[in-house]
Amino acid sequence: MNAEQDLLCCARPRTEQRAPMPMKNRAAQFAPFAALTGYDDAVRETERLTDRRPEISEDRAELLDRRLRWLREQISTEPEITVTWFVPDLRKEGGACRTRTCRAKRLDEQRKTLLLEGCECIPILDICDLQISQEDV
Repeated sequence: MNAEQDLLCCARPRTEQRAPMPMKNRAAQFAPFAALTGYDDAVRETERLTDRRPEISEDRAELLDRRLRWLREQISTEPEITVTWFVPDLRKEGGACRTRTCRAKRLDEQRKTLLLEGCECIPILDICDLQISQEDV
């Protein structure tokens, strides 16, 4: 046998002066060490994908304008609508589109917002699509 094989066959040295370290504490010695604090979070943030704000064609904008005018006239009946709007990302360029079907509560002309049931407020300029339920038309 050579010296390396001799070491493999040797028992672990024990001392009577100290109790052996518990396995839980031994494992902690070999846990990964993050030398750069916050680096992993920065990498995850960079990996996170966002969408670009959708571009609306002239025809689509005209249709959206007609539906908003109809909604302005019918807002007192709290019609059920399906609205899709762009939500800008707070941390990076881009964002995501959200869609929600619910009742429209108020159309605020001064603040240029649409208030939905559940107190969700949507800027009118961020609306990408607006569908009106067939019952209300």
